[in-house]
Amino acid sequence: MKLRDHLWLLALVPFLSFLSVSDGLGGHVDQEQSFSFVQGEMGDFSENSRRYKREDTDGDKASKDTAVVIDEKISSVFHLNNSHLHLMVHWAGKGSSIVFCLARDQEISENSTSRVFISKDYGTTFIDVSSKFLLENSKLATINKFFHHPINNCYYVFTDILHKHIFVTLDCGETVSTYPTLFSPRHLEFDTKFDGRFLIHDRESEKMELYVTKNFGETFSHAGDFIKAFFWDYKEDETVLYVSRVEPSQKLNILSSSSFFERQIDTRVVFTGAKEFEKKEDFLFAVTDDDKKPGQKKFYVAKTEEKFVQAEFPIKLDLINFHVADVSSDGELMVIVNHGGNHSNLYVSDKVNQYEVEFSLSLSRIMYYNPGTTWRQSWLDRLQQNTNQAEADFADFYKIAGLRGVYIASQVAEGISEETIRPSNLTTLITFDAGAEWNTIQGPKTDNQGNPILGCYQTNTKCPPKTDPRSAQCDPATINQDLSCSLHLALHLSRRYPTTRSIPVLTSAAAPGV
Repeated sequence: MKLRDHLWLLALVPFLSFLSVSDGLGGHVDQEQSFSFVQGEMGDFSENSRRYKREDTDGDKASKDTAVVIDEKISSVFHLNNSHLHLMVHWAGKGSSIVFCLARDQEISENSTSRVFISKDYGTTFIDVSSKFLLENSKLATINKFFHHPINNCYYVFTDILHKHIFVTLDCGETVSTYPTLFSPRHLEFDTKFDGRFLIHDRESEKMELYVTKNFGETFSHAGDFIKAFFWDYKEDETVLYVSRVEPSQKLNILSSSSFFERQIDTRVVFTGAKEFEKKEDFLFAVTDDDKKPGQKKFYVAKTEEKFVQAEFPIKLDLINFHVADVSSDGELMVIVNHGGNHSNLYVSDKVNQYEVEFSLSLSRIMYYNPGTTWRQSWLDRLQQNTNQAEADFADFYKIAGLRGVYIASQVAEGISEETIRPSNLTTLITFDAGAEWNTIQGPKTDNQGNPILGCYQTNTKCPPKTDPRSAQCDPATINQDLSCSLHLALHLSRRYPTTRSIPVLTSAAAPGV
């Protein structure tokens, strides 16, 4: 059924996907927000049986017993009676039964509308509270997004970029304060050390203004123009703000301030002439053009409050692009370097101090996509044309939560052309020692009933009869072992591939046994 012709049915289960956005080195990593997004068309829910039924096909003659069933003991369905095509759902967090739901048009325009719903019983029922979000002319606001404080469960800020308003609640929606702004509140982040302070970055304006409030949005002060990105640095007794500011030369000057640029005396010039900049954990990373080698770049590393040092890589290939994959709790750096074309390698740091930074090769041919640099003639490049750089740039690299030094990555097979790249061209590898050694992942040999899985470890191949001369070279115990067979795990490329749209691997530090 078409969603616009029928009622929205909202099914809530106790799982919300964590979304964070990064554009690799040179970009800001958005403050983590545990939102669940639903948009577009929904499948056909049967109201009587509450089952989501799949259409029978020649290749799938599944019986009704295999239909996906919504277990009423752990989930519920509620009629929102709303035809908007975009839902944004958020549970307030541990110890709270509050769930917010924003329904709005997929694209915000002059005629767009929105509705805000709240549940006080873990999503079993919802109440329309849109009337709490009114403009000064008493018309309903057009809420495009809301932001949740990472620590304070009941602290939310809702934004209306169309009419330039923000709406703040500190009590899970019981009361909502309305504040008009002189700028478009497109992106917001909270200072987790000081509740009253948050930043708003108008990323899409010509001047890319950055504003800060210290009183929950009642008033704002101007923190800077032409700000490409900003980063938090939490000290024991203060918060330091780093910004990358675009200069007329189009290069970046990196500045820091403990007063959020209210006082000139607190402002420090950290780095000048950068093409890209990023802060990750306690490290700062900057990229500049290599004046001696046109088209190539230099990579600089520093700890906060220390000087920058140019990194050395043990290879004579071109250094075209850099992507900081991870900074471990031990201070080990993992960086992906593109060497031209689609050739990208993963490197790990051997030495990092205020005098020298050295890397060694960890994994060759890692899957890495950067718009305009890699896989430019592939379906991937065409798919990402309408996506901003922050969401387009990615590496097939994943850190296993809760396990020290364990990572998963995808390696591209040799000789793959740009036009043919797909998940089947990748091999999933795993390391248990922070990149020192990578191995394939052995898949299960039996199914959940204990039966052998055919086609990988059990091929049912038999040795020739003893009368056949070839039988002397055949060992019945090993003929069915295929050592090249390994398990493939879906990462970012599989998620984007149009045919599969696979859900990427997800781990949790709170998982049993971790």
